[in-house]
Amino acid sequence: MSAPTLSRDYMKLASTLALLGIGAAAVPPTLTAQSSTGTIVSANMTANSASVVDIATGELRATYETGPGPHEVAISNDGRWAVISVYGDRTSIGHSLLVLDLKGENGPRTIEMGELKRPHGMRFLPGDAKLVVTSEATQRVAVVDFAKGTVDTTVSTGQPGTHMVVIDRAGKYAFTTNIPAKTISVLDLGRDSLVRTINAGERVEGIAINPTATEVWAGANEAKVVLVFNPANGEKVATIDGFGMA
Repeated sequence: MSAPTLSRDYMKLASTLALLGIGAAAVPPTLTAQSSTGTIVSANMTANSASVVDIATGELRATYETGPGPHEVAISNDGRWAVISVYGDRTSIGHSLLVLDLKGENGPRTIEMGELKRPHGMRFLPGDAKLVVTSEATQRVAVVDFAKGTVDTTVSTGQPGTHMVVIDRAGKYAFTTNIPAKTISVLDLGRDSLVRTINAGERVEGIAINPTATEVWAGANEAKVVLVFNPANGEKVATIDGFGMA
């Protein structure tokens, strides 16, 4: 099988999981697995908590209070840390992240996002010193100093509903889905700037990129398709159907 076909099959699987994961995000739990540590961290939205489960034994290691509406989980590249975005609910607007030490050597701590309301999608940058976080309410992507717990800089997408985020392997570019805008933003993290806005034509949520960052894959739940774009020019290169939500 050729390398392009392998890449396409791999990304179709990843996008399928992202599409299904976004569907499950409306009803707890949302799951993120770190296979090297044998740990699952679950953000339990309606329970306002996060659970840490041992994969090998199925044992619940710990449950932590998070505040209203925990939504997404990011695991550091070294498997040491879990970060939960405290998004809020219908009666409260979230503005913080909860940090858990999966080794259990440190207690939970909070990173305050201030005016960057409704934090949602997150990704650790290479080296785990920085964390990229979307702020739905402000249409921005923040770069957070993980150790200091402070916001270094922000980049505006200029699009409502900036939701999920992925980054390339080098940590130079971020890609976000903006649900009500039906768009995808391409951001240059080195220059703190918006590169381009891709018109997806559908309400896209889950997002993934191929290993070379030459294709961006976005799941459109309502349309029940995965859309594939070339981020260099914004052109749609494929539509993959056969998806759906209950």
